[in-house]
Amino acid sequence: METQEKSTIPWQRKQEIGFFKSLWETIKQVLFKPRDFFENLEIQDGYSEPFYFYLAIAIPVLLITVAYGMLFGKGIRLPQTLLALVLVPLLIFISTLLMHLAVMIFRGKGGLRGTFYVLAYSSAARIFDIIPFAGVFISFIWGFIIAVIGYKRVHKFSSLKAFFAYALIPILIFALGLFAAVSIPNLLKARLAANETTAQETLRALSKAAESYAYKNNGNYPKSEYDLKLATPPYIAETYNNKTINGYQYSVNFSINSYEIIATPLNCGITGNKIFIIETQGKESEKGCQ
Repeated sequence: METQEKSTIPWQRKQEIGFFKSLWETIKQVLFKPRDFFENLEIQDGYSEPFYFYLAIAIPVLLITVAYGMLFGKGIRLPQTLLALVLVPLLIFISTLLMHLAVMIFRGKGGLRGTFYVLAYSSAARIFDIIPFAGVFISFIWGFIIAVIGYKRVHKFSSLKAFFAYALIPILIFALGLFAAVSIPNLLKARLAANETTAQETLRALSKAAESYAYKNNGNYPKSEYDLKLATPPYIAETYNNKTINGYQYSVNFSINSYEIIATPLNCGITGNKIFIIETQGKESEKGCQ
């Protein structure tokens, strides 16, 4: 009795049946018969076959989505498109390296090349990206299912292991992104608040020094900061005019009868939200920066 040979993958026979037909037939197999596809998939020595398949999907989809963006006035520019075209070939290799970490944790059998093959051929689901609005969601879900099936066959995983091996890295990346999204703004707010507090305290210290100087000099204020610094004993340890400290730039103006000291954020909204002013007799005021 003759044994029936396994059917080959159309993409691996493109020299025989033609580029476009092999591409289309492979896309259909990956999308609608992923179990059969990965059962019949031959993991070859090189990376070129799946890489070219990935490019044949990713680049046209990118160009179509860019065209959609231009059509609907999303302001997509040529430099952005060119950068995306440069990154497309790199993404599959970067993704493979990251995703294979989880495969190693779960002791997959297919090696790095096996992970590359699964991710490259699973990119067939990206054709759904060209569908407006819901396309990205469909692409993600469909691609996820296909990749899990591919992991199960190529890396000899159980269904549960295949699921977690594929989902682990995206979950970690999502968790880190969420943590960064929550913590970084809070850290920036805390730094901004600390900068503002330091600016207020600095202005008050300078004002106190000026008032103390006037008290000992018949009501005359110093002509400059250097009168305060060079006094014996000194009223201040350093000068502040035109200096930037903790995100605030200082402007110090003294005369015998008055003074005005201003602290302005170096980058409004980043190093501080308010401009602080202190004047003769310690009169304080503030205003929003722009």
